[in-house]
Amino acid sequence: SLTPSVHRSSSQHPTELTNLRGANISEQRISGMTLRHVDLTDGILRDADLHGADLTGSILWDADLRGADLREATLERTFLNGARYDVETRFPHNFKPSAAGMRQSR
Repeated sequence: SLTPSVHRSSSQHPTELTNLRGANISEQRISGMTLRHVDLTDGILRDADLHGADLTGSILWDADLRGADLREATLERTFLNGARYDVETRFPHNFKPSAAGMRQSR
């Protein structure tokens, strides 16, 4: 299933996370990259190309994903509570952002 877990319990995430909290990777092309177990809480990923990226087990709480391309991205066990998206954000087929705890912005 592409619907990620949205639990914030610390027992749910991995013990070793790469810390990229608040990182600004807007408009970067990182399609197809492996970004497993990365903490991108409050990250700015506006218009980033994440097409086909593997974000398994990563934390994107309150991240800015407006305009990002997440088509074919792996979002299993990805924490997305509070992450912002807009009408330009592109998601994997059958992905439901509201079910993942994401909020739509203008």
